[in-house]
Amino acid sequence: EAAPRAKLLIVGDGPQRPELARIIAGLGLEQNVTITGFQPYPTMPQYLNLATICINPFLLSEKTMDIFPAKIMQYAACGKATVATALSGITSVLPGEEQGVVYVRDGAEMAREVISLLKSPERRRKIGEAGTKFVRETYGYRGIAEQLEEILNKAIKEKKDGAKASTN
Repeated sequence: EAAPRAKLLIVGDGPQRPELARIIAGLGLEQNVTITGFQPYPTMPQYLNLATICINPFLLSEKTMDIFPAKIMQYAACGKATVATALSGITSVLPGEEQGVVYVRDGAEMAREVISLLKSPERRRKIGEAGTKFVRETYGYRGIAEQLEEILNKAIKEKKDGAKASTN
């Protein structure tokens, strides 16, 4: 086994749960995989803080390609190295390891990256710290305030330039 002591915690619920439970039982992994079922939003930080690595797997399709799974932003903000399917909806916001996310194309690649990260605490730490830094700088209050200030200054300049043009 590549990571014999690893545990998988699936937080949430949905129509795929019975099939997941069947697969878990069929593989004899009940001791290594737990499905929590639905959890209230306020408890999510507790679950995130249990994680060594966060994952966000998706089957790539026309329907999933452009979605934006916001939880990846939360993973990065919490300093968790994350392995995720490369969906354009999220890669446009968190482009890669320098922003806290390792992107993969399929399940086999995801498994390899998760195992690699489990075996590399230093790489995990670097990716987690990079994600937290990026999210705070880009999407924290200061970053949002700076973006808003830039938008307002541009609007004021355009208004002034328009007023000058109409008086000439």
